Amino acid sequence: MRLTRLAFWVGIVLPGLAGAAFALRDDTPVSSDDPPAKKKPAQKKDKVSPEPASPIKVRALKVKQVPLKVGGKNKATTAKTLAELEKVVGKALAAELGKQVKFATEQVVLVSYQTSGAPFGVIKYEIKGKGKKTVEFYCQEPKGVVRDSVLTLRAEFFAVTRGTPVKYTGAK
Repeated sequence: MRLTRLAFWVGIVLPGLAGAAFALRDDTPVSSDDPPAKKKPAQKKDKVSPEPASPIKVRALKVKQVPLKVGGKNKATTAKTLAELEKVVGKALAAELGKQVKFATEQVVLVSYQTSGAPFGVIKYEIKGKGKKTVEFYCQEPKGVVRDSVLTLRAEFFAVTRGTPVKYTGAK
């Protein structure tokens, strides 16, 4: 064990105090002149920790006009390829959405919902769950506001990390 001059002096002159009070760890440098001790190599663990899953990314997609037949169904629909998207929304809208999405890493989510107002509800989402996470879309209705009774059928599109489960949970 390395000792500084003071610790050595105290260890010799006052042997009763040299016990635990002045004990130093072997890998701790004693003075600025002493080089640090080499670290022991880390021991290998038996269990290999799995790599963390890539974070779930959700982003809104912009469209010029949504066909009326797509809105108001109160559900979330996913399309992993351009062909699947064409079946759901038609070729023109699928082409517009396809330019904004990388189908290799993302899927298109169509959230079709109803809301009344004005003011109308807004689509929001939460990422929930442990392990296999799910994106839950919901309609956030305005609170504490007098609303009209005009029903509107709406649809919004999102790009979500491919393979992520999604669902629509209704109005909150």
